[in-house]
Amino acid sequence: MNQVRHQRHDTDLQGDADETRDGPVMVIDTYLPRPGLRSAFLARLADEIHRTGRPAHGDGSGGSRVFRTLDGEAVVVVTEFGSHAEKLRWRGSEAFAAQLQRLRPLLEHALSRSCEPVAADDVPARASRRRPGLMATGDPLPAG
Repeated sequence: MNQVRHQRHDTDLQGDADETRDGPVMVIDTYLPRPGLRSAFLARLADEIHRTGRPAHGDGSGGSRVFRTLDGEAVVVVTEFGSHAEKLRWRGSEAFAAQLQRLRPLLEHALSRSCEPVAADDVPARASRRRPGLMATGDPLPAG
């Protein structure tokens, strides 16, 4: 049986200081379906979203969005959780584990990263010329 390579870069899995953060957490999952199975994976993913009753929210969070890469290879799911604890509750649930088991046969590779919003005032002044608030999509990352 083929094993799916699943890489997790969440430092919180090792009990890092992320556990104490109380702000929103974005989880970016990148799935590489087996060749020719991207449409089947997207259909199964849609079924899973409806099955778990989580079409737009992760534990009362800001929701999830599903994207197809333009190269035709991958599927990216961005889920916002209201807090790190909410993310851990969902990721540790039986429902999430069962969902992964049902999706796994269609996958060749998966990668997951947890992220937090970056406030514009956290960016060095020379790199951000916008007023305080969150950086807008497409803003360049500060150098160095």
